[in-house]
Amino acid sequence: MRPLPLAGCVASRSECLTVQLQRKSTRRGIGLRLTNWTLLANGTFQLAYASSSGRTGNVYASTNLTNWAATGTATQVSTGLFQFTDTTATNYPRRFYQLRSP
Repeated sequence: MRPLPLAGCVASRSECLTVQLQRKSTRRGIGLRLTNWTLLANGTFQLAYASSSGRTGNVYASTNLTNWAATGTATQVSTGLFQFTDTTATNYPRRFYQLRSP
């Protein structure tokens, strides 16, 4: 996978959430566009994205960038727009996320 430019950072307390997009090398591109990510007031993490294909994505999480576990599936909130909230994010001092779309 080839990393795309850094998408941004969200700071809360002394922590920083950094988002970096990656994609497989394909002719058609990835068809996903990250539209929002935030740490909610209750400590949960939420991301939103647009999908030109209309397919939902599966979210994976890791504490070490080596071992990834399926965390859940994004929910379609309107046509082509999806959202995922990690309610277990409060259980980890640091967590990384991957969004995979078949």
